[in-house]
Amino acid sequence: MKPESKIAIYKKSTKKKRLLWRCNVANSILKRAIGIMFKRKFEPLLFLFEWSNYRKEAPIPIHSFFCPHFYAIFVNKYKRIKQIKKMYPSNFFISSPATYLIEVNNIKNIKVGDKLEW
Repeated sequence: MKPESKIAIYKKSTKKKRLLWRCNVANSILKRAIGIMFKRKFEPLLFLFEWSNYRKEAPIPIHSFFCPHFYAIFVNKYKRIKQIKKMYPSNFFISSPATYLIEVNNIKNIKVGDKLEW
């Protein structure tokens, strides 16, 4: 993935692609550590986990301490949605194996199995 700070994410279908979000990219250790903590309103945030370059996909542990409620969308290396979890403040969750995580405040008519593009 390019080191851009903002990208557009589309839902890919057989006929056309539809814009879902314009995401900030957590492309530094600090951005990944803070994520959406301490924010009442936030823009969607995309995380790439480096281990995906070195080994198989792995479960992703996340927490929502000091965060507003949000949806955690776990995406595999083929950019297909593997799992969607609604996170509430003070939650902890471990996902199924994934490469990407997108944190959003609404899920915009997506479901597990949908293909994304960015």
